[in-house]
This record gives sequence, structure tokens and C-alpha cells, in this order.
Amino acid sequence: MSTPRPTRPIHKLASAVAKCSPEVSAYGKCIVADYNNVHKDKCLTEFLRLKECVRGVVSFVLFPLILGGLMGF
Repeated sequence: MSTPRPTRPIHKLASAVAKCSPEVSAYGKCIVADYNNVHKDKCLTEFLRLKECVRGVVSFVLFPLILGGLMGF
């Protein structure tokens, strides 16, 4: 019998994002609405909602390491 492999942090992030599909959709629609003019803080409200959703799903300890590192926070 094989031992279960530990879940990698990126898998936890992917799982969390999958559970936040309304927020992902809203953020994506906002970005795509004017994708030729993407800039810092564009769609900030939608991004913060997505961030809070993911934060609620992923453990508090892993969130700053995963998403913070990817997004530069």
C-alpha cells in the first residue's frame, strides 16, 4: 500500500481558487473588459474580494507564503 503524497502548496492554492469561482469570474470579467489598459490596481475591488475568499479557504499560515509571493505582497 502506498503512502499518500503530501499536498503541495500550489495544489492547495488551486483548490482554494476553485472554491471561489464567483470571485474569480468577477475579477476575470473586470480585467477582460478593458484588457488593453491593464494597470496596477485595475479591478482592485474584485481582486480584494478574490483574495479574501482564497484567504478564507487556505490556511492563514500558507496564504502569505503562496499568494503573497506570487502577487508581490
